[in-house]
Amino acid sequence: MKIGILMKEQRELFADMDPFWMMERLELPGYFAMAAAESDEEENSELPAGLMIGEILSDKLIVEWIYVQNEFRSRGIGAQLLDAAFTIARKNNLPTVCAYLSEEWGRELVCPSEEVFLEAYGFGNRSSLAGEWLTNLRALSEQEYFQQSTDNLPIVTPLQQLISSQARTALDALAGKEDAVMLCPINGQQALFDEELSFLLSSKGEIKGGILVKCLSRNRNEVREGKVVLLAKEKVLYPVLLCASSESEQQALLSAALQAAMKKYAKDTEVHILLRDDRLDPFLKKLRLDDAIPCSMLSANVEEYFHREVPQDGYLFL
Repeated sequence: MKIGILMKEQRELFADMDPFWMMERLELPGYFAMAAAESDEEENSELPAGLMIGEILSDKLIVEWIYVQNEFRSRGIGAQLLDAAFTIARKNNLPTVCAYLSEEWGRELVCPSEEVFLEAYGFGNRSSLAGEWLTNLRALSEQEYFQQSTDNLPIVTPLQQLISSQARTALDALAGKEDAVMLCPINGQQALFDEELSFLLSSKGEIKGGILVKCLSRNRNEVREGKVVLLAKEKVLYPVLLCASSESEQQALLSAALQAAMKKYAKDTEVHILLRDDRLDPFLKKLRLDDAIPCSMLSANVEEYFHREVPQDGYLFL
């Protein structure tokens, strides 16, 4: 059994293990995936066996998805994937590994023992989060929040109007702000974001706030006669940073990003918002995100993991 980093050209091979399109997030900074495959010598090919998708943040590593094909379970593959996550966390000097668990996405159907498996390997300290919110540009534009007048709001500047050196400086400034809500590392890379949908707010040459949006591509495929057929190529928008010190600044940034998105993309373009920061709670109430998918987070200490007593049967779950 081979365990290694999932390469871009391998993603289609493991698509069946990704029912929630989490692999599209590999285009976001900080995301990675580990894959387990078994060699088929007769066919001279590799059989996909397991998949783990995670995110590296400044203070922790988050395991967002872990799955092992039914025919490969009870062989310790899930344990090896999990061990890879802790090894990556240790190499990056991260003290904690967290596991993200959606409470409504039907994971009990595709991975019913995931939580029991994680607890067997030292995960605990459950915390509740708002989770994730899937919407589209049309639904967002119809929200009462975006029907308010934008007169007298602070002036914001599109990221595309800045030259590369200015943009890198601005992004680094945003990443360093304590009130910035980030859903992935920024690292000063202007090309990572849709520059027409990303805006900055400044005063006297100082960056005061901003919103950054990433556009990802999602392939809708179907397997026909053993071959993957592309049915459609769709766009998905991910807001990845919001930084504002007042309600008027927040409204100016959000309204500008939405208006720009409505001009550039079709109104049914999906918007996927990851709601994993408590500081977003006031924002959620304004947008009335009653249909957000709740989730919980389990956490484990990295050093305790490597010094733990290895479960005798924990691997049997995955």
